[in-house]
Amino acid sequence: MKKYSIELKWAVFFALMMVAWMLLERLLGLHGPNIEKHAVFTNLVSIPAIAFCVFALLEKRKSLPGGAMA
Repeated sequence: MKKYSIELKWAVFFALMMVAWMLLERLLGLHGPNIEKHAVFTNLVSIPAIAFCVFALLEKRKSLPGGAMA
């Protein structure tokens, strides 16, 4: 299990971010009265999603011997 600790940590962070985003969409009415704005605002979630992936990969590379991911 220790082998996958970094992946699990970042998966939990990503899942929590996505749940928070879904709740925010509901609170802003993007699934109801403001549905026409949904596509625009949903694209904004890609910015933190890409950042999470980059940070996860950087941490994984730093944890490996020699920093090589094969």
